[in-house]
Amino acid sequence: RIKIERELKRRDVDKRLIGGKRRLQYGYQIEIENAMPGEAHLMVQDQIPVSTHEDIKVRLEEASPRPARQTELNRLEWDLTLTPNAKQTLRFDFSVEHPQDLVVTGLP
Repeated sequence: RIKIERELKRRDVDKRLIGGKRRLQYGYQIEIENAMPGEAHLMVQDQIPVSTHEDIKVRLEEASPRPARQTELNRLEWDLTLTPNAKQTLRFDFSVEHPQDLVVTGLP
């Protein structure tokens, strides 16, 4: 009786090239609802991309609330306690910067 919905809220391609690099920006929202009669203690995990190419830079730009942890493999973790019938919204934005002539695959 925990309801979780994850939605891509933002996907922008920066039309400007800065130093021959293109910048993509993504924003996700996760909504969590506790429909149980008691408190719910949760660890919510999500992940931003991990680059295996040295010219591709991935950065967490903003997260609300801030994750409790961010691992080396860009896994984000939040520790939450939700009271009965409570709702919590998590948001995070990340950017991917890469050379204009490099084809990047695996992104939403």
